[in-house]
Amino acid sequence: MLKELDTTVAGAGPIAVASLDAGASGALVCAPVISLEQFALAGDARFTVMNSSTGNRFTFRVQRASGEVATRPWFVKLLTGDNNETSYTYLGTIFADQLVYRHGRKSRIAHDAPGARAFDWLWRNRERLPEGVRVNHEGRCGRCGRALTVPESVASGFGPECINLV
Repeated sequence: MLKELDTTVAGAGPIAVASLDAGASGALVCAPVISLEQFALAGDARFTVMNSSTGNRFTFRVQRASGEVATRPWFVKLLTGDNNETSYTYLGTIFADQLVYRHGRKSRIAHDAPGARAFDWLWRNRERLPEGVRVNHEGRCGRCGRALTVPESVASGFGPECINLV
């Protein structure tokens, strides 16, 4: 089940939510606390990007390389199969020094494939996504990947311990 990091709620770009309040219409009102960049680079983030004007959607996984070095890169993968746990294919790398995304030479997905173009566009526009582009986390902590069960954690996209480490 996907939980929204809705860019249209605050109008200030991509956000996660810290609190939920069901309004009269039953819609969730969200308070912005974290950017798409912070969520994606937390360590083990999985999220779906949807464009309501085109109907396109892509699911990505961004994982930090193992090790203790501060310059470790993040590996970006695209969901390419039926199994949303294991069917991710390497797409490219986000480098720690300037947070620049580069399509991987060893990627089996062409740089001009729709999913590759979508992530490249998303990363370049991560600070201010246009209305109609939505980013949803999948109910797992963006840092450690554990299932989220505490309502505040489901709302923010991070577990109670990990939110303090982001």
